[in-house]
Amino acid sequence: MLIYLDANIVINVVENPAVFGPKSNARLQAISHSDSIGLSELTRTECCNYPLRRADYSLLRLYDGFFLRPDVTILPISTNVFRHATVIKAVYGFSTLDSIHLATAIENRCDLFLTWDSRLLICAEIAVEVLT
Repeated sequence: MLIYLDANIVINVVENPAVFGPKSNARLQAISHSDSIGLSELTRTECCNYPLRRADYSLLRLYDGFFLRPDVTILPISTNVFRHATVIKAVYGFSTLDSIHLATAIENRCDLFLTWDSRLLICAEIAVEVLT
């Protein structure tokens, strides 16, 4: 199974805030060893923006470590992804970033989209799991 992680999941796993961090980490630990995690370079952009602004290089190293995990695959964002994201944005009214993440997961044949954002549950093109 290929599981796409929304950027909010990665941020909570790496930064481990009091409530969301432990729940995000527990869900990631529950992923089978035969499964893989899918991300995109857009995920890296979202995750590393704040630490770069703060010049927090120790946090950036933690993100680099996460993106280099052996179970993480960086999925391509192709022209078809952008076309699909345009349709998703028009149909569901999601933000551009959310639409690109969803389209990346769909076009790369991910089995599940894992997020904290319950608004994304209405996307009918991929199974969406919202952590609570």
